[in-house]
Amino acid sequence: MSRNSLIYLLLFILLQFLLVEINCEVKFPISQRYFHTTTYIDNKLYILGGRYTSDDTIKTLGREFFYLDFSTGFNTNSLTWNTVNNFVPQHHGAATVVGGAQNDTLFLYGGITNYERMSMVYSFNPKKSWMIPTLEGNDGSEVNRKAFLTGIADNGKMYLWGGTEMITRYYVNDMLILDMIDLTWSTGSLINAPIPRNEYGATLLPNHKIIYMGGSNGQNLGIGLDKVYMYDTINDSWATQVTSGNIPSRRFGFSSNLALDGQRLIIFGGYNVPSKEATYVLDLTNFNWYVPNINGTIPSSRAYHRADVINKYLVVTFGSGYNNSKEDDVLLLDISNNDQYVWTGYYAISDSAPSPIDSKKSRNYKLIGIIGASVVGSMVLIAGTYYLHRWNRNRRTKIAVHPPSGKLDNQTGQKVVLTMVNDNGNNDQQTKQ
Repeated sequence: MSRNSLIYLLLFILLQFLLVEINCEVKFPISQRYFHTTTYIDNKLYILGGRYTSDDTIKTLGREFFYLDFSTGFNTNSLTWNTVNNFVPQHHGAATVVGGAQNDTLFLYGGITNYERMSMVYSFNPKKSWMIPTLEGNDGSEVNRKAFLTGIADNGKMYLWGGTEMITRYYVNDMLILDMIDLTWSTGSLINAPIPRNEYGATLLPNHKIIYMGGSNGQNLGIGLDKVYMYDTINDSWATQVTSGNIPSRRFGFSSNLALDGQRLIIFGGYNVPSKEATYVLDLTNFNWYVPNINGTIPSSRAYHRADVINKYLVVTFGSGYNNSKEDDVLLLDISNNDQYVWTGYYAISDSAPSPIDSKKSRNYKLIGIIGASVVGSMVLIAGTYYLHRWNRNRRTKIAVHPPSGKLDNQTGQKVVLTMVNDNGNNDQQTKQ
């Protein structure tokens, strides 16, 4: 490799380093959205798609792909979003889960788009980027696109029940099953399956059963929660369970998540659900509903949001029904104590939450480091460019003063014109016989 090429390579690597550091750390505005997807992989909560609440038209579908880093503490009113290259067309109402041979790949299915060539399934591995997997089995070409459903992953398979079929726009109650390792389609049993619906709650239980509840089948009030439905992923069978206690109101567009002890189910929000009725718990030992004790500032109820259990928190992201100029886009409910849940604005990876001052200091130190690295890198870049310019100029001068040996002029007797660059940058010419 020549000296010139080596300098260019070093400058290019430095520039790439600076761009990566700046893009990953500097904040940028994120629009409030709903019907997006969230997927948690390697301490990062990836968020994709959705519809913007500011302009409720098909032309405002989200295409951004970004994540929130959960490896360090943060304050929900001062979030740093990190962008990721995206390959998926703009869409909303899709479903995502984590799967693959190493259980480290995001699988996205379905959704509504105004981009007619959007594939049925996409996969994203943080180390390998986006792919469109080739799917086979059970005549996968006839698998219809669905939206407004919840994907559940178990034993390497993605379970896709119900939702709205995009061709007919009908509510459906079929079970599509995608093997995320063999990349094959199959279908589950319809015997004793619940009535068709979308925008329901769904959660995988420790016994490999998926619990489904609520949702919408065209009724404005939604479907009641006096019954829940269990799909056994091992035996491919359905069962119905009657609930009791303080049964929540009918609802759809809510979230449901398993509590840390695996014996409770937490639901939050829903369309037209008052804030005081937003949070309920279902005790899975007796299927009894109750309202949990909650401390902290109660947020507005949200619909069409997403919720994930990360460490000791129920993490609620975006949705509709709240004003993001008054409330944060991300909510944190500390569920570590079943007797007392707490709404908080601080995410901590240890038992003690960081204070606002500590969080601010950490962000300031990080910002100072980024600015310092950028300044030093820019100085090195400028110095390298200047050195390269001088080196090329001196090289041209030497070539002009000492041209290559002239075998041709000795043979032809032609005059050789030597061009010398003087101190003023002008050209002096001498003629040699």
